[in-house]
Amino acid sequence: SPARRQALHAPVSQGLGVPACEDTAAPPAWDGHGDDWWSSPPASPAEQLIIRDALPSLRDDAPTRMLGRAIAAGTAALEMELLRKLRTLPSAERSSKRLASVVNAAIEWKADNLSSSCQTAGGAPVLAACHLDEGDWATRFLVVALRSGTARGGHHVKIERTGSHDIVGLAKEANGEARLRAFYYALLEEQSAALNEESARTGTLLRTYEVFDMRGLTARKVLSPVVLRFTRAQLEVVARVYAGCTQRVAVINLPKWAAIPIRSLLDLLPSHVRQRVHVFSDDWGPFLKNDLDAA
Repeated sequence: SPARRQALHAPVSQGLGVPACEDTAAPPAWDGHGDDWWSSPPASPAEQLIIRDALPSLRDDAPTRMLGRAIAAGTAALEMELLRKLRTLPSAERSSKRLASVVNAAIEWKADNLSSSCQTAGGAPVLAACHLDEGDWATRFLVVALRSGTARGGHHVKIERTGSHDIVGLAKEANGEARLRAFYYALLEEQSAALNEESARTGTLLRTYEVFDMRGLTARKVLSPVVLRFTRAQLEVVARVYAGCTQRVAVINLPKWAAIPIRSLLDLLPSHVRQRVHVFSDDWGPFLKNDLDAA
């Protein structure tokens, strides 16, 4: 609605770098459906208070670890990241103490698992997957479009042609799984930095619209031990460290035989993510036409 669109671009509040709204209650948890799925409501005063109270409890390295190259965007970007994390929590757990705990756990993981190049303060945006850590190697086997326009609401679009991935070839490479993890960690970190950077600039909490094209998928790829191990581990990282970065997911061209194994993987996702996933065989055209490049 026009009123909702106007609210998305509300002015930044005086005391906190997140957009303010008049309602004193936190907005209800968004379930990922409906005509305004793209909407990213401004922070309520209740959310602003939780974020403000959580900031002093964060680790000293919170800005560097949570923002990476987006640190130049300052406190506004960090507060957007906290708003992102806050909205993944169940209503009963939305407190400054719980929020600080979640963010500090993510910082600890990043300190232990990310390369220094992933968190270079003030670094330039990465425009292509081949420029990420292990990108030259990974894109020999994987088809990933890191920057693919925008969806409604300005959310960033990433496309993976999952059915075209050469997982068998990748698995034969020396240290293939470790290098694959390094690539995807760098990808997640770049996505997060880009979202926080632009969210701080626009005053709107932006997320990613993910498209996974399964055309060419085979049972050998789905049931590969490498795929199963990596997918489970990756979903755990997303839930623990990069929660709140996904606005919507479209899985397209899924063979009918793959519906059951795909659904079993979706069951591993947190409910706030699983509810945002839409699965199609070959009838996805109108859905994406309505969603993409319509900001």
